[in-house]
Amino acid sequence: MLASPSIWTVYLGKYLQNATGHTEVSFKVIHIFLHPYYEEDSHDYDVALLHLDHPVIISSSIQPICLPAPSHIFEPGLHCWITGWGVSLVPSPTHRLVPLIHQNICSEAYHYMITPRMLCAGYYQGEKDACQDALLNRIKKAAAGIVEKKQADPLPH
Repeated sequence: MLASPSIWTVYLGKYLQNATGHTEVSFKVIHIFLHPYYEEDSHDYDVALLHLDHPVIISSSIQPICLPAPSHIFEPGLHCWITGWGVSLVPSPTHRLVPLIHQNICSEAYHYMITPRMLCAGYYQGEKDACQDALLNRIKKAAAGIVEKKQADPLPH
């Protein structure tokens, strides 16, 4: 089960996926606090808090992330940064600047599985994403800072 803390290790300060760096620290997860409204089928409210086995020490390579206020409005077309290792063979994370996609277009592309708490960012043709997979076109769905990869056919022009 994904909610079982014993299967998770958290790495902070990690830059190279397939190597250990001098800025990297690891933590065991003691407890996972799932969002009380989390829905496994739709991934709505797909966010959790992790209780780690020891305190995080902030450094130049380990910084907290700021999330926007719940009332913040994300307008379609606004450009945002996405980052991640994705499915590429490159050992370091990639960064892409992509526009937010209108909620209605994204919802239709995902067969109406996009909820009001989700955002889509990327290009209709799938030209840029955090994965940069040449074989599959992707759209990113995120909750203001958390990226979850979803496969989709390119949206019509």
